[in-house]
Amino acid sequence: MKKMPFLIILLFFVIVVAGCSGSEEVELEPLEGDISDLAEEFVAHLVDGQFDSAYAFFCAEMRGAMSEREPGGTWQQLLRQVGSYKESVEQHTERVEEYDVVILTAAFEKDLINIRMVFNEDRRISGLWFDPAE
Repeated sequence: MKKMPFLIILLFFVIVVAGCSGSEEVELEPLEGDISDLAEEFVAHLVDGQFDSAYAFFCAEMRGAMSEREPGGTWQQLLRQVGSYKESVEQHTERVEEYDVVILTAAFEKDLINIRMVFNEDRRISGLWFDPAE
């Protein structure tokens, strides 16, 4: 499979995560729950086409960098490239500086995709990438 289109999706969502937890323009309440569960819930919203609910997981900086419609458009573009979503295959978390990163490997019709979600101290998504699983 040709990997170049994923670069577009990757670059689309590369947001500088530093400073995402401290926006003065919009005060968002921290999300409650375990980040692994929050990551699964976020992906479930994408899969179900509930893009406004998925958008609600983003920190203020992510919201400032994209419109409420962009996650849906990007998800639809991903589906055109790799086919329909099948299931979550595995998930693991890592700590990178002050951020928790959840990497959910998902099976799609044509490929395995890593959905990398970076959570800030308020358990809000401050970075999001879709890339081919290795």
